[in-house]
Amino acid sequence: MFDTTKFGTFVARLRKSADMTQSELADRLGLTRQAVSRYECGDSFPDISVLREIASTFGVSLELLVNSADPTDGEAEIINGLAAGRDVQPKDASDVVNLAPWLRPSVLQRLSESLSKQGLDMSHVLSLAEYMNDSDTQKLMKAATFDSLAEMDVNLLEHLLPMLGPYAAETIFQKIMDGELNYHYLELLDSYSNSQIESAVIYGALEAEALYIMRRNNYNRYRMAKRGVIKHLTCPSCGQPLLHYYPRRCKCGCLPPLSGYTVTLCEASAPLTLDITPLNPDFMLRKFGEKLIILLLGCADIDAVMNLVYGCNYQDIEVVVLDSDANRLHTAEESIRSRNYGQILFAQDDIARPHLMDGVFDLIVDNTADRLGCTNVYMRTLKPGGCVIRGSEILEER
Repeated sequence: MFDTTKFGTFVARLRKSADMTQSELADRLGLTRQAVSRYECGDSFPDISVLREIASTFGVSLELLVNSADPTDGEAEIINGLAAGRDVQPKDASDVVNLAPWLRPSVLQRLSESLSKQGLDMSHVLSLAEYMNDSDTQKLMKAATFDSLAEMDVNLLEHLLPMLGPYAAETIFQKIMDGELNYHYLELLDSYSNSQIESAVIYGALEAEALYIMRRNNYNRYRMAKRGVIKHLTCPSCGQPLLHYYPRRCKCGCLPPLSGYTVTLCEASAPLTLDITPLNPDFMLRKFGEKLIILLLGCADIDAVMNLVYGCNYQDIEVVVLDSDANRLHTAEESIRSRNYGQILFAQDDIARPHLMDGVFDLIVDNTADRLGCTNVYMRTLKPGGCVIRGSEILEER
């Protein structure tokens, strides 16, 4: 496999044998000394025209210079052919993928067009997309097969999918509908046919959870358009903010488990004791208005939460229900699932160390026996001027 470190070591040896400094070699090549240094350290690789100049400067063959990097036969054929100005016809896509970081987008485009005639796998397209122009990548997509999609790195696929244009999303969606891919791949797609998914669930072609993947994505899209992207939860793996109301995959690759309208941030946690005071929606709306992001600490009185959300302009109120008791959350979430359009998110978490962002919530409704909402770990999640309440009583203000 092509090794730029070995190539750089060979160039440095040639330069030293010729009793030249990096600056002198740079002058000969019309480059900076820093560029020559990067070549010799293996951090960069010369353009094809520079490669010819290096071979000429030291009186060695281009083939010897290329072979110093220990390329495969296919890699050597590509580089030697490009350097000689020939029309290169690569035989193995892996050779092009391995060389992609060192080739110009225009060169990659020519090589990829040749590969597409032979049939290019989706995994190779994803590997090349980082180095190619978007328009060239999308052209390549149309000739690609998706045979290895299920074995691909999902984190990489989600990261690169927006670069691949609508054709990739349509192909993935169709493979899900055809049963070739697991329905969880719907998590990667921002838009698709709701009616098709609903029909597939009704007729047993897809699991019911596919509907809730669709609804979570729809709510994220709607929320972003109306209120902007929210960062209210943090990644259980790396601690970085998670994007969207229903979190998408973190940059570290972690995606907290999602089921229905419930996200699991931490499975094992100390039980939470509740001291329930009936929720007073009228008091909350009169006192604080309608545009609220509420943290309900302790899963209780879910019907009153529904009355709060849908008793006004429900598009302006969002509720995160936080509890450590999985059974309590599941029972509550199931009881209102058919009426929940996404504004009520259930989160199972470690109550002592919740994965919540600072300065997000307008209100904390505290149902805990120990009044945990008044502790610093929760107070910091309030916006300036936010309150902790119970029933019609304000317990604490920030």
